[in-house]
Amino acid sequence: MTGYTKVNNTLLRTLCILKPNEAKVMLFLVRYTAGFHKTKCRASYAVIARWCSIDKSCAVKAVKALQEKDLLSIEEEHPRLVLQLDMKKTGLALLNLRAEHFIAALEAEPEEPECPPDTVMIPC
Repeated sequence: MTGYTKVNNTLLRTLCILKPNEAKVMLFLVRYTAGFHKTKCRASYAVIARWCSIDKSCAVKAVKALQEKDLLSIEEEHPRLVLQLDMKKTGLALLNLRAEHFIAALEAEPEEPECPPDTVMIPC
């Protein structure tokens, strides 16, 4: 089979706790770094937005959020971004992010399931 990219399992598990635009940008970055056996890629916000099917302002916010979460680094900004993905560093950041998400879920108040008014709840 040709045309595939090996992706770290931790990254795949963590994509579901990222915001949708962050996950799209992360997949873009993985495709254009690991997909070409590189650690860096050069792209403008417009290219990222087009590839991810999101607005350019959303691409800017997603890249900044991923940078704040330590999931990517930006080496240059003009005229195009040079985005870097260090899977060892990113893997640790992903594990920390997943742990924070898990702890927050444990500390959150359990939500009552929403049922239509005529539904009778039967205890287990």
